[in-house]
Amino acid sequence: MNLLDGKSKLRVLHVVRQFYPSVGGLENFVMELTKMQRQSGLDARVVTLDRLFHSDRPRYLPTKEEISGVPVHRIGFIGSYKYPIAPAVLKHLHGCDIVHVHGLDFFADFLALTKIFHGKKLVLSTHGGIFHTDFAKSIKVLYFNTVSRWTLSRYERVFACSQNDYTIFERICRARLELMQNGVDTSKYHGSSSRRPTLNFVFVGRFSVNKRLDRLIEVFSTIERALPGCRLFIIGRDSDESRTTLLTRIRNAGCDQSVQVMSGLADEEVELVLRGCSFFITASQYEGFGLALVEAASAGLVPIANRIPSSTEIVENLGTGLLVDFADNEAAAGHIVDFVQTISHSMVSARAQLILRAEEYSWVNTSERFADQYIDLMRPRIRRVLGVAITTGPRISVLSMLRDALNGREQLNIAFANAHSLNLTQQDNTFTDVMRRFLVLNDGIGVGLAFMMLHRRFPEENLNGTDFVPYFLNAVGVELRVYLLGGEPGVASLAEESARTKFPSHKFVGVHHGYLNDEESERVCREIKDTGADVVLVAMGSPLQENWIATNGHKTGAKLHFAVGGLFDFMSGRKQRAPRWVRSMKCEWVFRLMLEPSRLWRRYLIGNVTFIASIIMRRGHV
Repeated sequence: MNLLDGKSKLRVLHVVRQFYPSVGGLENFVMELTKMQRQSGLDARVVTLDRLFHSDRPRYLPTKEEISGVPVHRIGFIGSYKYPIAPAVLKHLHGCDIVHVHGLDFFADFLALTKIFHGKKLVLSTHGGIFHTDFAKSIKVLYFNTVSRWTLSRYERVFACSQNDYTIFERICRARLELMQNGVDTSKYHGSSSRRPTLNFVFVGRFSVNKRLDRLIEVFSTIERALPGCRLFIIGRDSDESRTTLLTRIRNAGCDQSVQVMSGLADEEVELVLRGCSFFITASQYEGFGLALVEAASAGLVPIANRIPSSTEIVENLGTGLLVDFADNEAAAGHIVDFVQTISHSMVSARAQLILRAEEYSWVNTSERFADQYIDLMRPRIRRVLGVAITTGPRISVLSMLRDALNGREQLNIAFANAHSLNLTQQDNTFTDVMRRFLVLNDGIGVGLAFMMLHRRFPEENLNGTDFVPYFLNAVGVELRVYLLGGEPGVASLAEESARTKFPSHKFVGVHHGYLNDEESERVCREIKDTGADVVLVAMGSPLQENWIATNGHKTGAKLHFAVGGLFDFMSGRKQRAPRWVRSMKCEWVFRLMLEPSRLWRRYLIGNVTFIASIIMRRGHV
C-alpha cells in the first residue's frame, strides 16, 4: 500500500515553538527534516510562534511565508517564553494526517488535551525534554513524571533524539518510545577542515548558558600556556549571553590575543574559518542531541567535548575524539594537550574517518526513517466491537485500500458501523454474519466511545459515509463509473444531478430507487452490469442495504459497493447537514434529532443507551 500515490500525498504538520529566523539545534532539525520530506514527496509544513524569544528588538514576524521552500505559518502567544500559550495552533490542524510536535511544551500538552476533538495522529521528538538547565529542577521532575507522563500517553510515537533522551523518557513512555537520532546536513561543511594538522580550535553554537563558554575559555587559557600559537574561534549568535559578555570573560582570562569571537556569520563565512582549524571543542553541559559535533565531524574536525551522555554517544560512534570533564580546569587542559600532540601524527586518517562516519547521520537516512514511522502509523487497524471487526485509521489509509481493490480482481463491500447498526447485530445474528463480509468503517461518537471503553483510545477519524464517500470520489485520482441505487423515487436522480457538479471527474451512469423485490433486484443488477459501473452506492438504510449488497453485489460486476445510508438525502438537498462546528464537536446526532424527533428519538435516546449498556456488559469479551 503506497500512501503517497495520486492525490493522497501524506500531509505532515511540524509544530515547534521557535523557527527561522531563530537559529539553533531545534530550529535546524525542523528545517532540514521538513525540507527533506518535501523533496521526497511528503506535504510537510511548519507552525510556529510569531516572535523570537531572545531578541534585542522583539518584533512580530510574518504570519505566513515560505523559507527555503518550506511553508511556515506563525501564531501569537501569551505568557512566558518558558511556556508560551498558543491555542490558535488548532486552526492549522485541518487537512493534515500527522502532527509532529517538537519538544515538551505547551504545544505538546495542549494537543494531547484536545485530541478528543481534533483526532489527529500525534508524534513527538524529545529534543532533550525539559532538562536543558538545572533551573527549577525539582518542579521539572514532578511535572515530567505527572503531566508529561499523561501527555505522552496521547501520542502514537515518541522519538528520542539521543540515547540520553531514550534513557530519560523510557521511564514514562517506554511502549511508544523509538530511538530516532537527529539528522545532520553533512553537506554543509563537508571536508572543509584544514588538510594539514593545526593547533586551531573552533566552537560553533548559540551563546547560551548551557554551552558553558565560561569553562571553555578558562580551559583554553590553560591550554594556551602548554601549546604556544594555538587559537580558539568562538562562532555563534547571542542568546543567554552576549558577545560583549564573552569578550569580557576572554580579557579577564588573559587570552584576548588567541581567542576570537565571531557572530552573525553566514555558512560560507563559517566554512572559511573551519579551513584553518583541526579541532572542534565544546564544554556544553547539556545537549538534546549534539548536532554541532556531527557537523564538525563532517567537516573533518576532531571533536573534543565535555563528558555528557549525548556527546559521549556521538564521539564513540565516530570512533575518534576526546571526552573530558571541563569542570576540572587543569585536568581537562592536560588531557587535551596530550591528545592534540598524539593525534597530530595520524591527523590525515582521523580526518577521513570522521568525514565517513558522519554520513551515517545524513538527513537522507534520517528522513527515510521518519517516513517509515509515519506510514506505519497510517496503516488501518482492526478493532472488534460487539463481534464486528471494524477497520479504523486515517481516511488516507482506507483510500489506499480502496485503490488497491479497484486495481484488483476481487469485489469489496464497504459498510459504516454506527451504534444503530451494531445494535441490529445484537438483535439478529444473521446480520452479524452479513457484516463480516464487509470492510466495516467506524461511524459516529457512539462507536468512538465504544473504542475508548474497549480499546482505550478513540478512532483516528470519524469515517461516516456522508463524509467519507465524497472524500473518496474527490481523492481517488482515477475516473470512475458510478451507479446510484436507493432512496425514495426521484431522490437518487436529484443526488446524481448534484454529484455530476461536485465530482466532474467521474461518470454517473445510472440511478434507481431503493424499493425492490427479488425480480426487480435481478433486473437492476443486469442494468448496473451493462453500464460497466466501477462503484455502486446503495442507500436503503441498515440492515436492508447491507443485506442487498451481500445477496446481489456479486451480480453487478462493480468493484466497490458502498452501503451509504442517508447520503442521497443530503446530496439531493432533501435533508440538512449539521453545521461544521457541530460536527467537529461530535454532536451531529443531536442536530438530526432536533430536525426529526418523531423518527429518530427511539434510535438515539434509547438506542444509544442500549448500545453503551451492551458495551459495558461485553467488556473483556469483544
